[in-house]
Amino acid sequence: MIYISIDLETTGLDAESNQILEFGAVLEDTNNVLPLDALPTFHCYIKHPGGNITGNIFALNLNAGIITNLKNEKDLKDEYQYLKPDELADAFLAWLKIQGLEIKEKYGKFYTTITVAGKNFAGFDRKFINKIPGFSSKIRIRQRVIDPAVLFVNWKEDECLPSLDECKEKAGIDGVVTHLAVDDAMDVIKLLRKSYE
Repeated sequence: MIYISIDLETTGLDAESNQILEFGAVLEDTNNVLPLDALPTFHCYIKHPGGNITGNIFALNLNAGIITNLKNEKDLKDEYQYLKPDELADAFLAWLKIQGLEIKEKYGKFYTTITVAGKNFAGFDRKFINKIPGFSSKIRIRQRVIDPAVLFVNWKEDECLPSLDECKEKAGIDGVVTHLAVDDAMDVIKLLRKSYE
């Protein structure tokens, strides 16, 4: 199975009033498991009109490094990809095509369908992604999303699904959750590999 682990960093929890700051994706093929550092990755910072960033103070503080990189785009443009929200869908579709995913055409419009993995993707990230212009028509996400938390829940003792930190601890994976999009997407793959490697 080919799946894409996707993670977003945002300015808060409300997709209606908060913004995406960073988009990260890592492609995994369970029939051709590569070393983690060889996995194809997509990363970009999201530029908002006028450079205005607004949101929850906790999220803004948590993402201070990302916000600094957004503010320093001129100095970092050779190191990072910066996209406007309405550029993301086309850029991600082009990357998926380069990775070998089948791109279909219907009525002159191109799209692909992907299986997504992500910690809380269905309840959080997907709401923000649905707000990205053109994304849902170009990148069709299957309804069934892979969340690694179900592999690490203690069905008798836990009151809810474990966080990404708790999953890593239960899986014996070292390192803290960085809250950087590609790192967090990679953590999801590390967790899922515990079930098929």
